[in-house]
Amino acid sequence: MLPVAPSYRSTPPSDIFESEEIWQQLPIESQDKAFIVPFSPHCLAHSILSLHSSLFITIRVHCFSLLTLHVCCPAALSKPSVEPEEEYDYQNDEDYVYDDTPEEGTGDPVTGPPPVITTKGQVFNAKPGETVILPCNLENVDDAYVVMWIHGSTTLFTDNVQQHKDARLRRHPNNTLEISRATGEDSGTYTCKISAQPVVEISHTLNVPSPPKIVRVLPEASNRMLLKGTSLTLQCDATGHPKPTITWSRSNRNMPSGEKTVQGSSITFDSIDRHHAGTYDCTATNGIDKPARGTITIHVKYAPEIRVDKETVNSGEGYESALLCTVHAEPSATVTWAKDGKPVNLSSHMKSEVDQHTHILKISKTKKGDFGRYTCIANNTVGTKTKVIELTGLPSVAKFLTSSEEGKNQVVQWSVESHSPIIEYILRYRKQNTDEWVIQKPLVENGEGNVFTVRHTLSDLTPGKYEVVLRSQNEFGWSQDSQPHEFTQSSTS
Repeated sequence: MLPVAPSYRSTPPSDIFESEEIWQQLPIESQDKAFIVPFSPHCLAHSILSLHSSLFITIRVHCFSLLTLHVCCPAALSKPSVEPEEEYDYQNDEDYVYDDTPEEGTGDPVTGPPPVITTKGQVFNAKPGETVILPCNLENVDDAYVVMWIHGSTTLFTDNVQQHKDARLRRHPNNTLEISRATGEDSGTYTCKISAQPVVEISHTLNVPSPPKIVRVLPEASNRMLLKGTSLTLQCDATGHPKPTITWSRSNRNMPSGEKTVQGSSITFDSIDRHHAGTYDCTATNGIDKPARGTITIHVKYAPEIRVDKETVNSGEGYESALLCTVHAEPSATVTWAKDGKPVNLSSHMKSEVDQHTHILKISKTKKGDFGRYTCIANNTVGTKTKVIELTGLPSVAKFLTSSEEGKNQVVQWSVESHSPIIEYILRYRKQNTDEWVIQKPLVENGEGNVFTVRHTLSDLTPGKYEVVLRSQNEFGWSQDSQPHEFTQSSTS
């Protein structure tokens, strides 16, 4: 049975331990000197103390982890009452139900020279697989003090009790820490600490060079299909010493930012779209051996996106017409065509073709009844999108070519595409900031194939800024006005 502090043997708390497993894990030489001690509110209500002398806490405590318990250890100690039956008072525990009378058991504080670590902090360089010895020589340290070894923020040993289970670690009687078969993960800061007031400690730095190794790439495989508009964080974790540098790239493409590579273990995209999809490569380098690489493929689910190069397609009777719409979608979209709101019946006269992402509706030997409004319809499990293309026999909108000043005159030139002969042109021009348009009818000349060139001279212009527009007519009607072309007339003669 685990013993209790002498003054509490008659009425110990009933809920302190359900088994003696912790007691059995204590070193043999300490079992007869370990007690369940009710503490003041500064510590846990009940803990284990391994005491190598007949001393109890009276004033200050230092808490640390012992096995699976929290243990409060003395910073200043006093002797207990000589008589076992005499009750002993713990300061600041007035609310504890088993408290002693305040007049008894105060004792005298421990005196003597303070504890000292005579070893100086050093830097140790070791090769993988070697054994490393980290010294920590102590003076004026007896059983009243707790000595700990800490790696980074992980406690390895508290006195001779190992806190971090690793068979490669060993604490020698002289408090030297031994690390067998060192690896890169053993690199870092090792602190030898005495729980005195103030704390006494030294730190060693251990460097074990090791090549980089990718340990994980996130997100996990189940989270690599994402909806458009969601956020995405790419994470690449690597080990190695020195700490590896992580660089991201994308297979066969630049990164979404336009850069070839981006440094950092993680990258976050706040709102993704189809341009974020692809295979990303993370490369870890630290100058030791070859770089380590990991890959992750991201899929972005989104409703179809449609682009048309020409919203109006000019054609003519007897000519082949082609309507093009480019569709991107994930998952892939089903594309259909409609004319004036009704599904297109595909036949030898109307065929649908696909060239990668471009969907083409081809009409052979276009008839007058084929002219109209066609709709490209793309549908997938995420949504449906449409785009309208007008197939018309009208002339195309005139494209401005050049203008040149010749004395008081200005010569302007356009090109017009029409699959039937041009009947008439109407040209309008005006001086800027005026409302009155001057209307003229340029000469109609024969075209080369389906392209007609319009060359016209505007005469007797006064100096200033002008704008001019042109439209064309064929058997199907008038085209839309061209975009205004602006020119400056400077000559007066």
